[in-house]
Amino acid sequence: MKEWYCKKDWLCGSSILEKLFCWPCLLFCPGTSPTWTKTGYTDMRSLMSDGKKHERTRSHLAAFKMWKTYGVNVRVDSLLSQARRDEIQRHNEEVRQNREILKTVTEAVLYLSKQELAFRGHDESEDSLNKGNYRELLESFAKFDSVFERRLHGRLAESERGGGGRFTGVSPEIQNDLINCLDSVIDDEILKEINDCTFMSVQVDEASDVSTKEQVSMIVRLDKDNEIVERQLGLVDVSMNRNAAAISQVVKDKLGQYSNIKEKLIMQTYDGASVMSGHINGVQTLVRREYPFAQFVHCAAHRLNLVLCQSASSIAPVKIFFINTSAFSTFTSNAPRRKAFLTSHNLEFPNPGDTRWYYRARVINVLYKNYDKLLEVFDEVTVQPDGWDDESLDKVSGLLHYLNSFLFCFLVCVFYKILEQSSILYSVLQNTGTDFSYGISKIERFKNFASALRTDEDFDKFYQEAVDKVGQPVSRIDKGHNYKQLYFEIIDSIVGMLSERFQDMKRFEFLDLVNPKVFSTWNGVAPPEKFNILKEMYGTLFDLPTLQSQLTFIYNDKDFHKESSNEVLKYIFQFNLQSSLPEAVKLLKMNGVLALSSASVERSFSCLKRVKGYLRNRMGQARLSSLCRISIHKDIIKLKEDTNVLHDEVVKKFVEKPRRLAFLYK
Repeated sequence: MKEWYCKKDWLCGSSILEKLFCWPCLLFCPGTSPTWTKTGYTDMRSLMSDGKKHERTRSHLAAFKMWKTYGVNVRVDSLLSQARRDEIQRHNEEVRQNREILKTVTEAVLYLSKQELAFRGHDESEDSLNKGNYRELLESFAKFDSVFERRLHGRLAESERGGGGRFTGVSPEIQNDLINCLDSVIDDEILKEINDCTFMSVQVDEASDVSTKEQVSMIVRLDKDNEIVERQLGLVDVSMNRNAAAISQVVKDKLGQYSNIKEKLIMQTYDGASVMSGHINGVQTLVRREYPFAQFVHCAAHRLNLVLCQSASSIAPVKIFFINTSAFSTFTSNAPRRKAFLTSHNLEFPNPGDTRWYYRARVINVLYKNYDKLLEVFDEVTVQPDGWDDESLDKVSGLLHYLNSFLFCFLVCVFYKILEQSSILYSVLQNTGTDFSYGISKIERFKNFASALRTDEDFDKFYQEAVDKVGQPVSRIDKGHNYKQLYFEIIDSIVGMLSERFQDMKRFEFLDLVNPKVFSTWNGVAPPEKFNILKEMYGTLFDLPTLQSQLTFIYNDKDFHKESSNEVLKYIFQFNLQSSLPEAVKLLKMNGVLALSSASVERSFSCLKRVKGYLRNRMGQARLSSLCRISIHKDIIKLKEDTNVLHDEVVKKFVEKPRRLAFLYK
């Protein structure tokens, strides 16, 4: 009997009735073949022959197919009872409505986050005339969405009556949850970018916020689709411990969230503080123990600031000159009438800034371009002093004295020329799109420009320009100096400090290998000394013989002789040449990823100051970090919105915590 069940898998029996049945016909065609579905089969001697006859019937074949395909090609819910289907339909409709509500609330959170606006108000009660930006924005949305309006006000009323209303979209907890969800969506995208990139570098700096907490900000720079992007990894409060070990641990903890980056991290860029740059126990040294290819570079923009500030302060007449120039900006500080007076003559001096030399450059720019006008305007005040208070007249007299000084005028002419070019260099160094070799070439060009000014002809030009404005000098500067000596001393100081401060950049001369400006000078062969530097620093990251062969091909083909290495890279991908030039592509990407300055970190601190202002100084650390990242990474948010996946991803994050509302479809 047992073997019959093995031969006929459709056969089944009843131990109570002691009869045989056809299982698929019993399930799917109970009204056909009564012997096999109702009365039961009992003739054991004819079982095999009768079984074969039954197998040939159309009803059995149909039932057998339905049995074997049950749940495979047919949706399970189509086989459920009508009541179950109705329940699922009601549930899914509720989910749809809840998702629409959540989408509206998310849009409010997203808008305020991107615009760096405060969420909460001083009084958020129902009778308040200003419930805060978040509540007021939801109220505005409700005016144009009747469903949202009923849900918003109906649930609020129920909640206030103690009825346990389920809608809590206005609560601080929901705000924080949605802020965290948006931040997590950004995190997922950054993780994907880091996994896909070839190389990356890191920039770290610290600054105090309005509540005097010391915040560390960290930026990673990487290649994405042949473009350079910079991603902020968050803010960390290090107020309790600001030594190198603590800060380096913050860096390693952040980087530790990403796998397989030991050979991807090729540079770390900080300011020149000893806690960061120390070669024994500084942050850069401690990080390199875990990431050996992460070469340290002192921020080039910070170095440029040091060069110009120290060169100015090292020469007494120049130091006094810059102190005097600051008086022009302070002339209008807390003095509305003086400011209005200058504004009426289309004159305005910048307010002092954190980057001192850049602020000085802007002041000198105004002085140089309006020198004659300033003399005329201030002279007018001294001739007609009526209506001016004593303090204002005293300040005007002092400023007029500076303007009539030949030395002051001479130094304005000299430093206008120098700082005009340094400002251009500063902008280049701060530009996210500036690759390393291009930045180095601009630094070298500025040094050559400054060196070229050390001629008698240039001195005579500046001297004559000052004479034309204020007349001949009355006497020498002092016993030990004359104007030419002072001029040459200024130039020598700037050039000398540039050479000293940027001397270590020679380590990266191997990047000339992908600098198209010099391709034609090498006669198709890369200088071996450049390859030796690359081999010493990053040799194990490349197949050097293959790289040399690919670069030789590039040097000998004029189609690759572009204006910049970035254009070379774009040309390679435009014509799908990357598979034949993989090592050259890696070096081109390395050139773009290497970070010359930490300007992007400073920009994140600007965001920090806007998000955490005086009126928002009690904001929690996690909320602060997330709000800054949402504001900084608007491009990621826009990408998600453009591909219509943002709200779905937010919902997935949102339901990871238990919710009273249903957000998942059945």
